[in-house]
Amino acid sequence: SVLIPGDTLLFNTISSNIDHYLKKGDKNEPDLLTRKQCQDLLHISKSKMLDLIHKDLIPAHIIAGSFRIEKADLIDFVQNSRYWK
Repeated sequence: SVLIPGDTLLFNTISSNIDHYLKKGDKNEPDLLTRKQCQDLLHISKSKMLDLIHKDLIPAHIIAGSFRIEKADLIDFVQNSRYWK
């Protein structure tokens, strides 16, 4: 799958994957995700994930030289981003 703005079917699939994988309150999942974990959940390439981070569409922190994304920020991007509209 390729991430395309306005793609409702892909949005629903991604949203379902994230809901399943990152349920709020699930103590088995970390609060900070790696760039790779996020790109896998979104079914996108490394370059597309980096593009979303650099455009501040997905907020990220640099920890020990690597991007980390808060679980809540990834959920917010999928559920509320203007990218999908």
